[in-house]
Amino acid sequence: MCLFSFFLSLLNTKFVIFLSEKLKIYDRPDKRKIHNELTSRLGGVGFFVPFLVTVFLYSFLVKGFEVVDFLICILPIFLLGLYDDLFGINPIVKLAAQIFASFIAFNLGFRIDYIYLPFVGYLFFGGLSLFLTIFWLVGLSNALNLVDGMDGLASGVAILILLSMAIVSYVLDRNFVFIISIILLFSMTGFFVFNINPARIFMGDSGSLTVGFIIGLLSVVGFMKALTIVTLFSIIIMLIIPVADTLWAIIRRSISGRSIFSPDKGHFHHMLLEKGWSVRKINFLFRGITVVGSLVFFFVFLPQEYFLFTASFLIFGYLFLFLLESIVIGVRKSA
Repeated sequence: MCLFSFFLSLLNTKFVIFLSEKLKIYDRPDKRKIHNELTSRLGGVGFFVPFLVTVFLYSFLVKGFEVVDFLICILPIFLLGLYDDLFGINPIVKLAAQIFASFIAFNLGFRIDYIYLPFVGYLFFGGLSLFLTIFWLVGLSNALNLVDGMDGLASGVAILILLSMAIVSYVLDRNFVFIISIILLFSMTGFFVFNINPARIFMGDSGSLTVGFIIGLLSVVGFMKALTIVTLFSIIIMLIIPVADTLWAIIRRSISGRSIFSPDKGHFHHMLLEKGWSVRKINFLFRGITVVGSLVFFFVFLPQEYFLFTASFLIFGYLFLFLLESIVIGVRKSA
């Protein structure tokens, strides 16, 4: 199923690039953006459709694997992002739609109900559960969207986060989280081949919003049912790049008196580019930080005897992304 998802994503992303050229659906360069070429922004369609096909096929082949509620939650976010990629949408309307999708997820059981406090015991959130769940899902969805401003950055970070979640959920026997994470991981890797600098296609809102929302859902259903301060901290550390960039964007824009939804070139990757860093060096750094955060996540969730073994898988995934980049760049040059 993983290989099927990967190769289907390769073919579909290639087709989406061709379709974007025919229909002239581009992300056009401007003074705020890094790229200088007309580039497709429908990457979400490239990898999300193969992901859906593979999940449906797996659920058909494996009895007891129920995905209906999960798909009901994520389809509105994908369609919202796709509409924004095609036609544009008011930020307030987009936020309202994300809140509505999170409300649906909450009512279907994807919720943060309580937290365990040392020396205190279980603290049930009651009516605050809805607010916290919406805040978490909307926050992560937009966090990955904000990071998606440079070739291979958001996709590379997301792939490593999904790999980390897949490893931990496999060891802890959380089958649903493992299956969804690993299928999406391979589907995104197929897209990643075309997202390598210089990118031929971007994730777009249909990609970044959807993947961020899925990561939020998986973290809720897989790791937050018995939430503690330590586990929450470890999850946030794993997600440190998108979370920190989002917080910095809110602070930066609030201080300057601008709307927190207004785009700018003040993100961490923009700052490093201005200092002369290359795209590949920035990717190397940000993916490395994600790996370190994921190792903290492993340390908290996994039995000690599994730590070194599972950490090696994560480090292999980190190195594999750069090996894949080198291969793709080499093929492009030779062509």
